[in-house]
Amino acid sequence: MADPLFKNIEHLKIIQLTHELIEAKHEISLQNEVKILLLAEIAKLTAELEQARLTEVIQAPDKHQAALEKLTPRQREVIVMLGHGASNKDIAQSLDLVEATVKIHVQGILRKLNLSNRVQAGLLAVRCGLVASSH
Repeated sequence: MADPLFKNIEHLKIIQLTHELIEAKHEISLQNEVKILLLAEIAKLTAELEQARLTEVIQAPDKHQAALEKLTPRQREVIVMLGHGASNKDIAQSLDLVEATVKIHVQGILRKLNLSNRVQAGLLAVRCGLVASSH
């Protein structure tokens, strides 16, 4: 069975190359049908990659525990609020920050935890116990 990490890297490379191919309009003229098929394949691969990363977050929160410890105190506050489903605007108001600063903190969190989006970060915060359960 192939290593999922290599499969994800393979998907990312395919997506990158396909985007480059489509963007190179002056070099290659593709038929609309081919463009549609390529975009459909990109969407499929992107969805598969997103599902794989989401599954990893759900099933292995302890894998991210060491990375969580590398977050700054402010990033920890932000990820907890992401776990509560707060928007950047809500986080900014609550922490007395400007929205642009919150965006920078969210980007730092995603980078440090190797996540794709704020939903994954919020879910990880819940799974790792940073957010108290509402039950």
